[in-house]
Amino acid sequence: MKRMYLLSLIVFFLFGFVSDAFAFENSKLAEIAQKYIGRNFSKEGIQCKGFVQKVVRKAGRKLDSGYRFCYLDVGKETTSKEATRGDIIQLDNPSINHDERKDRKGGSAAYTKPMHTAIVIDNYGNGAYKVVDCNWGKFRYTVRIGDWNPCKQAGKKLHVHFYRLGQVAQPNNNRPIEIGEGAPDQNSRAAFVHAYENHGGKPKAGCPTNKVHHWGNGWVQDFKGGSVDSAAIMLADGASTAYVVWGGSIWQKYISLRGAEGPLGYPTSDEIPVTASTGTQGVYQEFKDGRLTWHRNGAFPNKTFATYGAILAKYKAIGGPSHPIGLPIADEGEALRSPFGTTGTYSRFERGTINWHRDGSRAKQTFFVMGGIFEKYKAMGYSSSWLGFPISDEYDVTGGARSDFEGGNISWTPQGGMVAQPNDKPSPITDEIYNVWRNGDQAQNRYGTAAQSFKATLPFIKSVAFNAATWLNNAPGGKVHVKIFSDEAQTKLVGTYKETAVNNYGETTVTWDKPMPVNVGSTYWLQLLPVKGTKLLVYFSKYDDYSEGVLYLNWAREQSFDLNAKIKGLSKADS
Repeated sequence: MKRMYLLSLIVFFLFGFVSDAFAFENSKLAEIAQKYIGRNFSKEGIQCKGFVQKVVRKAGRKLDSGYRFCYLDVGKETTSKEATRGDIIQLDNPSINHDERKDRKGGSAAYTKPMHTAIVIDNYGNGAYKVVDCNWGKFRYTVRIGDWNPCKQAGKKLHVHFYRLGQVAQPNNNRPIEIGEGAPDQNSRAAFVHAYENHGGKPKAGCPTNKVHHWGNGWVQDFKGGSVDSAAIMLADGASTAYVVWGGSIWQKYISLRGAEGPLGYPTSDEIPVTASTGTQGVYQEFKDGRLTWHRNGAFPNKTFATYGAILAKYKAIGGPSHPIGLPIADEGEALRSPFGTTGTYSRFERGTINWHRDGSRAKQTFFVMGGIFEKYKAMGYSSSWLGFPISDEYDVTGGARSDFEGGNISWTPQGGMVAQPNDKPSPITDEIYNVWRNGDQAQNRYGTAAQSFKATLPFIKSVAFNAATWLNNAPGGKVHVKIFSDEAQTKLVGTYKETAVNNYGETTVTWDKPMPVNVGSTYWLQLLPVKGTKLLVYFSKYDDYSEGVLYLNWAREQSFDLNAKIKGLSKADS
């Protein structure tokens, strides 16, 4: 009897120990681990092994501080194929002699040589896993969630072990997935349920197609089968409110921008209906680092565009869709480099643009151009024209409006109309004269030219003076050929041509070795031809001083290009 009693006690304690080893749901480890995402343990000095053991103890399991054998004391090994949520992955170096006795007591680097330990969140089935770990790579002492392929990393030199410490619930394929199922905690699950119920529930959103899963810096659950066909409820890490992103144009744009892992981040609002000042209707949705705007009608029906950062902040500051600039009609893009070297980005709107300066004297500032002034700016070539980037918002002037730019301004008045005025010119210059920079097509070796006619008042021309700027691959510097023709088709060259270097916004004077004979009263054409690889912007100032024998070109609006009064003859001594 005594022997039977002792045997019963032994069986009871053994059974109790084994039962206790599997007394909790294995996925509990994953649930606890996910609560630590983003936490830094540098003060505690906790790394991967210490973090996993902290989670195990938090789940109520007693665990020694060893590296390998401690897990076998409270669980069992499984395979890479069978590894599931809550299992532990461990990478170790078999070339190090693992001493079981010392390992059970905590071991030392000389005997245990830990490589890495992590907790499984999901098994992708291809050797890769979504895991929660600590102190991996650049995330020193910080808990994070990410993908890991331990077998691929192990290669032939390292070993991978998989441990299971609890029970794995058998899936019930007939049981429907619940709203918020798989959320990291009860509060998060409640946020999913609240968002689902507040947005029409099953009739509108349909049923979940998967459990809540981690994506980027938050959690998401997908739905399908409702009146909107598809939807995703999303909850950012640390947030208490979940938001719905409905299937359709906004979702497609979001996915094209890499979704939660892209520049927008997680949603911070639901869809908001909008009617712009232009009459265009649609909706927009706010995200952590941007906004997506969908057009219901107008010139871009069923199109969605992204706005970010400083440009979005400017757009909001001036009133957003209620401002005359309207809704965005393009994603934010890189602006053309200005003649002043400024770079940046821009976003197009229905009636204008907003530009952000990356560098230059107004670095990190944003300005809008709109309406008729914007149309003029657009026609002149945007930021690549001599105007450059805008440096002011549109503002009122007497009887009209004006916007300032790096190289000048555009103003409008009922009397004078739309006028582009350079900073360093005393009078308005027509576009046909001032803005003769042509971008050209280098692939076809076409380069823009500047040409204008004039009447000769002397029997010869010795020199030509002009102001110009050139760009070679968007940098100052370049060369032009200076030619004079006797016919409008510019095929009959007078004398020889001169090649000259042209700097940025500097006066250039070209002098021929011998004066070129011309007929007094006849019309000639001066041509500035950029050499291959050079882009040309040429402009002409008003001059008050003239040197003898130099042809000064004064192509101002009020001059009608008859240069008779601006050509001085050579002295008798020179002739």
